[in-house]
Amino acid sequence: MNFKEAIRVTETVYGEESLKGLLEGVKTLHDPVASTLGASGRTVIIEDIHGNPQPTKDGVTVAKNIVPLDSVERMGCEIIKQASKNTAEEAGDGTTTSTILASAIITAGLEAMKDKSVNYTDFNRGMKEAVDYVARQLDESSVAVTLDNIESVAAISANNDTELGSVIADAFKKAGEHGVVLMERSETSETYVSLTEGFELEKGYSSDVFVTDKETNRVEYREALVLISNVKIERLAQVEPFAEFAITNGHKALVIVADVEDSVLAALAMNKVKGNLKAVVVAPSHFGIRRKDILSDLAVSTGGRMIDEETGDNFDEYTIPMEASERQVALDLIATTLGEVRKVTIDKHKSVFFNDVSEECDIHIKVLMSQLKKEKNPLEKKFLEERIAKISSAVAVVNVGASSATEQSEKADRVDDAIHAVRAALSEGIVAGGGVALHNVSSLAQLMYDDSGNPAIDAGFMCVIQACTTPLQICLKNGDIVYNVSDFVQPNFGINVKNGERGDMIKMKIIDPVKVTKTALKNGVSAASTLLSTTTTIVNLRRA
Repeated sequence: MNFKEAIRVTETVYGEESLKGLLEGVKTLHDPVASTLGASGRTVIIEDIHGNPQPTKDGVTVAKNIVPLDSVERMGCEIIKQASKNTAEEAGDGTTTSTILASAIITAGLEAMKDKSVNYTDFNRGMKEAVDYVARQLDESSVAVTLDNIESVAAISANNDTELGSVIADAFKKAGEHGVVLMERSETSETYVSLTEGFELEKGYSSDVFVTDKETNRVEYREALVLISNVKIERLAQVEPFAEFAITNGHKALVIVADVEDSVLAALAMNKVKGNLKAVVVAPSHFGIRRKDILSDLAVSTGGRMIDEETGDNFDEYTIPMEASERQVALDLIATTLGEVRKVTIDKHKSVFFNDVSEECDIHIKVLMSQLKKEKNPLEKKFLEERIAKISSAVAVVNVGASSATEQSEKADRVDDAIHAVRAALSEGIVAGGGVALHNVSSLAQLMYDDSGNPAIDAGFMCVIQACTTPLQICLKNGDIVYNVSDFVQPNFGINVKNGERGDMIKMKIIDPVKVTKTALKNGVSAASTLLSTTTTIVNLRRA
């Protein structure tokens, strides 16, 4: 059979026409997403693929469903979506704020750059300086948060759902300071917290191809086998005996925690896609001796054994002969090397291995505790504490229930956002919510900023600073609140859009994680920078 090479036909759009299309795409995305911001954010009804209405107040869900017909507009829309996606991946929340900031910066930037004397390179430098300035100011004004006062963070991120906020806060309290909190869909209409044991590794899947749940962008397997190696896997033949063992033992999933050559990774991904093997590759965390320690801890947690050249291990030992007597010996060796877990959940940045704490784990923890008592080096003490927390920590699962699949999907998105927001708050603290923190920084910057002597740098800096007032304005607009900008000069002063009460936002428990706010601004500026520097777009021609 003869195959013809597919020909890609494109159209090039230049100058103002290109920019006009990109901006229209930004506006198409911005307006509906912005309408969901804040406690009084409005509902957006989305028609699903079957024509059924799906009401939501989740900005991410709204953005996902906006796809302009025009190709240039669609690219403008997708660039802003990518900024929001990056914000979600880095901080877990702040996607709506990121979209709003990007749109405001682009609008102000284009106005500033109408002055032909404004050099884009210097303008861009000014924008980056503004991001650094705002981040420093937010860090200085942040307030530490503990497990005892995280309920407000969770509730606000879950679209001001106090009931969900309470459940999520309960999950974090049950997991403890070093524990892990995850989200799963419940098979009932109830939303509740379940507690189990687990080991968290700060590395996710090595390729998107391994994802099993496209909606949550995760890999999830039950009854999985775990291959742990401190030796790089360079040939597919080194993995084949373990893959064969997994297939012949109930077609279990094989989780490979090791450095893997690209060609081997591609082959495993292809076999996963074809359905020949349920597999996922996770790169080890840390380096050198610390990597070995973490892998060793994971091996104890899963009941397996780490393959390590320093102990004389070699992948050549793990061949499966044809002769029955020798074959059984080889299978027994593989069985004792592979770890096993009841369940594994892997996203882009972390992996959680679920198992009960065994007697071997208890002994291992006691050994580490003994080392911790003797250790004098502060850095080594911190690392030992991290290892003990990993191998002994609890995993709290928020099981999200609802009366319909549509409601459950929307609710699950909000819970996932809230879990990430709480993590961000615990790691870096909180600031006044509702856009107030960014507005305060903007007011201070406009009063204190000294001109650099370069008009383009100053224009870029002030473009970002002025855009920082936009989230507050939109929050108040969505709540039909009439306000005076001069009211918002006092630190943390704001308005509760739900009841009109005025005062200190932190005391009123209207707060945002500082990490989320900083990340939203950084990615918003990144997207704006890309669009402001664009003069040409090349799009695919599509048949009508």
